[in-house]
Amino acid sequence: MTFLRRCAGFLLALSEWFRDPYIGGLSMFATLTLGGCVAIAMAWRGAARTVDVPLQTPWVMSGGLTGVALVGVGLSLFAAQVRRKQAARRRRTLDSMLDQALVVLAAPSLSADAESDSAMVIAGAGVYHSRDCRYAQRRGLKRMKRSSARVLKIRPCKVCRPSQR
Repeated sequence: MTFLRRCAGFLLALSEWFRDPYIGGLSMFATLTLGGCVAIAMAWRGAARTVDVPLQTPWVMSGGLTGVALVGVGLSLFAAQVRRKQAARRRRTLDSMLDQALVVLAAPSLSADAESDSAMVIAGAGVYHSRDCRYAQRRGLKRMKRSSARVLKIRPCKVCRPSQR
């Protein structure tokens, strides 16, 4: 019974791993590259069977060139997928840096009257709330003036509607 549980756990982890589009793409590109290598090996084997060059040419032309094309396509798509993943990682890093910079830029707008009615709290998702909003009770929210939130292009909450107060 434990062997079946281990196998089920392994298959579940494997299915979760293959749900990632990056992994699925890489496996497809690896399959293309492997197929190209198999085509090259079959072409070489077919051409090596005969000494007559005119009989080797079809093997080299059909299998060899097709194999080289498959390997080239597979490796170039693999490289493109890796570059896309790196670009997405850079974008996420840049977005988090920009979010942190916005918090730092909004810090001078904090004043002694942070408890007044003009003070708002800003959520991490780019939404500002009134003080009595149920979503404003979360931790890690920064207080700022409504005008600063508008300058930072932060939209008002649709539940508490602080811009109508």
